[in-house]
Amino acid sequence: MATLTPEFQATLLRWQQEGPTESEREQFVDDAIAQLNDSEQVKKFQANIAEIADASMTIDKTFSDIGRAFDWIVKLLGSSASGIKGYHDQWKEFQQRWRTCLHQSIDVATDSIEFLKRFDKIYLTQVENIKTEEDRQAAIKALQEFTEEKHDGSVQMSQGFLGIKRDIEDFVRRFDQWVADQGTALSGEANQLRDDINRLQGEIESLDAKIRDAKLAMAITGGFLFFIGLAVAGGVLASLQSKRREKANELQGKQSRLEAIKAKQQLLGQAKAAFDAWKPNIALVCDKLVLFAETWASVRSQTLQFRDHIQGGLEAATNKRFKSEIKLARLVCIPLVDGLEKYKAQLQSTTNLF
Repeated sequence: MATLTPEFQATLLRWQQEGPTESEREQFVDDAIAQLNDSEQVKKFQANIAEIADASMTIDKTFSDIGRAFDWIVKLLGSSASGIKGYHDQWKEFQQRWRTCLHQSIDVATDSIEFLKRFDKIYLTQVENIKTEEDRQAAIKALQEFTEEKHDGSVQMSQGFLGIKRDIEDFVRRFDQWVADQGTALSGEANQLRDDINRLQGEIESLDAKIRDAKLAMAITGGFLFFIGLAVAGGVLASLQSKRREKANELQGKQSRLEAIKAKQQLLGQAKAAFDAWKPNIALVCDKLVLFAETWASVRSQTLQFRDHIQGGLEAATNKRFKSEIKLARLVCIPLVDGLEKYKAQLQSTTNLF
């Protein structure tokens, strides 16, 4: 991981305490405008937003994949693994909530596209064209009215994705512990079964030796009789053969049980590995979607800043630096709108969500 140089650290500390200098602010705005005037850079910005749809679809597929894995786990483990069905049911609920939020994100994208276009073409254009005191007062009034609009879908979407992220993180933590507990129990049972198998194999070997000795004692051909498995009734030999069958059946049962436990251990390991690989993905995508949901909050905050600035008088409303900031805000709207339109179109074209 790269470390910040002492110079960068000092700059960050100064910004935290005093804020950037005027020249630093101007340089930032100029650099940002230069990037947004570069068509190739703008395409990348648009793609960054549109790629959230790809990531969302990947997460949706993962929901389905893990859901099918749970189907398999429940079928295989059944009642032998207490609590697994509860986790399965919770997972299905998470997938439904995820898809509900994705549906809502389409509505929020539609709303965001609409208010971003108005923010750019109407309100920022009006501020950009301030020339007189009358223009300034009209712009202040217009910006104030814009900030009073309600776009509650964004808040609901943000809360929805944050809730899913929080609940799944808690789910994975509990499921990891459940897997660990199951693994401990299965390991203990497997170790006991291995001890039992070793003991039974020893007992069977001992019985085989006794049966062989009994047959050899009864007839010169006893060795051949033993080899072909011929059962001879009566007395000690019959008792030994019966005991061997009993031990062999018990051994087979223990071996079958051990194989079943190994299969469960492997299955639980695969389930944990799947969740471990997936945990950062859901967190990252939810964070991006929450940022997308906060578009209105960001626009409203910037509108309030612009309103407060132009309330400082005609000079404040028309100075060069402020004009550059308005230009930057307008340029940012372009890739935002285009990216959201691509996001919306991509989700709407995904039939399994509808």
